[in-house]
Amino acid sequence: MAKIILKRTVFAIMLIMALISTTIFGCNKNASSSGSVTYSAVSGNSDTDDADVDSSDSNDDPDADSEPDDDTDSETDSDPDDTDDDDADTDDSTSSDLSAASSSGTSSDPDSSGSTTSTSSDTAGTSSDSLITTSTTATNTDDEDENDDNDAGDDSDAINTAGVADESDYASINTSDTITTYDETSDTVITLNGSSISVSGSGCTVNGSTVTITTGGTYIISGTLNNGQIIVTADSTDKVYLVLNGVNITCSYSSPIYISNCDKTVITLNAGTTNTLTDGTSYTYADAAGEEPNACLYCDDDLTINGEGTLIVNANYNNGIQSKDDLKITGGTITVNAINNGIKGKDSVTISGGTITIKAGGDGIQSTNTDESGKGYVHITGGNINITAGDDGIQAANTIQIDDGTVVVKATASSSEDKVRGINAGTALTINGGTINVTTKDGYSSNDDAIHASGSIYLNGGTITVSCGDDGVHADADVVLNGATLTVSSSAEGIEGNRIFMRSGTAYVTASDDGVNAYSNDSYDIASNPYAGTYTPLVSVSGGYLDVTLGNGDTDGIDSNGSYEQTGGTVIVKCSATGGMAGTMDVDGSVSVTGGTLIALGGIASYPNSSSCNMVFLSSVSLSSGTYMVTDSNGNTVLSFTISGSYSSGYICSDAFTTGGSYTLSRSGSSVYTWTQSSQSVGSSGTGGIGGGPGGNPGGFGRR
Repeated sequence: MAKIILKRTVFAIMLIMALISTTIFGCNKNASSSGSVTYSAVSGNSDTDDADVDSSDSNDDPDADSEPDDDTDSETDSDPDDTDDDDADTDDSTSSDLSAASSSGTSSDPDSSGSTTSTSSDTAGTSSDSLITTSTTATNTDDEDENDDNDAGDDSDAINTAGVADESDYASINTSDTITTYDETSDTVITLNGSSISVSGSGCTVNGSTVTITTGGTYIISGTLNNGQIIVTADSTDKVYLVLNGVNITCSYSSPIYISNCDKTVITLNAGTTNTLTDGTSYTYADAAGEEPNACLYCDDDLTINGEGTLIVNANYNNGIQSKDDLKITGGTITVNAINNGIKGKDSVTISGGTITIKAGGDGIQSTNTDESGKGYVHITGGNINITAGDDGIQAANTIQIDDGTVVVKATASSSEDKVRGINAGTALTINGGTINVTTKDGYSSNDDAIHASGSIYLNGGTITVSCGDDGVHADADVVLNGATLTVSSSAEGIEGNRIFMRSGTAYVTASDDGVNAYSNDSYDIASNPYAGTYTPLVSVSGGYLDVTLGNGDTDGIDSNGSYEQTGGTVIVKCSATGGMAGTMDVDGSVSVTGGTLIALGGIASYPNSSSCNMVFLSSVSLSSGTYMVTDSNGNTVLSFTISGSYSSGYICSDAFTTGGSYTLSRSGSSVYTWTQSSQSVGSSGTGGIGGGPGGNPGGFGRR
């Protein structure tokens, strides 16, 4: 019995030990199993991240949905061109390239330091050169800290670079674009003989008054074609060179030159020749849904026009010259008369030379691709361009950049219901050089801005003259003046943007409403335009010379729905009206002048705060046309300025005035006013305007 009890006891102990072992090791196994569950839970969190990815993918889906639009436009044939080594530098750009550029700062400006994603005033405000970078990425860096800026205003010197192009996206002028040579002994010669065509060589076929080019190579074309076509249907890898050696082609039913398919076509205007293309007022398509060709000179792929000859395009049906990919013009004397758009490149228009005259019922120059990153731009690096347009002079879905050349634009509305703009960028607009003259004023009050961008505008160089019925220069984000010479000779509002930065250069503004206006975009503007500025409005001057002249009425020289700050440069504002709502400066926030000189003549609505440089009020002084000098007690000239017109009251705030110093304001050697700078502010604000303490009264009525 005892043995049985002992055996049972031992068995029980062994059973208990087995259970304990199973529990322990089972827990470990369960822990491992539980680990899988945990990973699954982490994977579940990853699914949350994946959901974010999916949501971003869904953001891409609309773009994907929009891609078939390109297919319907026969863009598929041109897709292989994007890998072509001729255009690899422009067509292979992807959103990842842009992201890389935002961190590496691909820029032609060595001072940009690649800090394109920084929005701190420490980096963006230290050097004016850092503000003029034109190769900043299209990344909207403002999204990260716009709330901080709106709340605290501590990023006031960070320029809004949303929508600014990466210059690596721009099509370069490569070897194939500059080829103008040919050999009549080896190249194919096409002779147009009125109603017939003769060919010497290979690569094309003739059917009546139509010649169809089917292989790549060089084709020399001359003669007259009364009612016929030149058609190109080569392989997608073929480059076709057409030498226009004195042609006159009329086609009553379609495009005189219709390039349906190839890799790239280069049209050379042979020196000393005149070449004319004329279409009819209606086109005949193979099917009822036919939409191409729809231009007098039409190309489904990349198109380059070069040479030293003359090309005249008479487009009676629709557009003048059109490419559905990249369009480049490097030379020639080109005249386009078009019932609709003059020159159109869907992906881009690049002009580096030539003399181009456009008379268009629609846009003068146009690029429309909004579906692909880095496309839909106009880039002008040279040439002489003269545009008369019934709509926008130059219009791009994305960026416009002018580096050099002469550009004259007259955009004329055909009725009081139409609104036209001289130069109109869908994102950012940059002018680095050249001579630009824009007019959009012809008696219709509805005529729109001379220079307009839905993003920011950078005026880094060149000589720019504008006259318009609305805004001279208008950006939905920032306007940055950094080296250009700008003259707004006539406008409702001279310079307008969410924020306005004057860094260097000169600007002369004449306006009937506000000379310079910093405004807040309303909720509709922000919702409908991803490039619209969301910062607290600001006018910031750190250098250069700004001269603003206003007439009578409800006018403000400088109107900021936020603040005005000046750390350098010279600003002179002249307002003829006094009293009422008129004033040289009308600022919601504060007026701070810690450097430079601010001269405000006319109604006083807002004046510098007590932390600003020394200031003298000229409330009892009447000033008339002439040159004025301020001299110190030793006869040294401290500052001078010239005005045209008569003004009463005003003030001068300048870092040239020292406390305790004595000064004389004189005109043509005759003393006008003397004072001793006994304190930061001397004289009286008088009754020359609304009055008001530092910061003034609420500024204007915005841009509406």
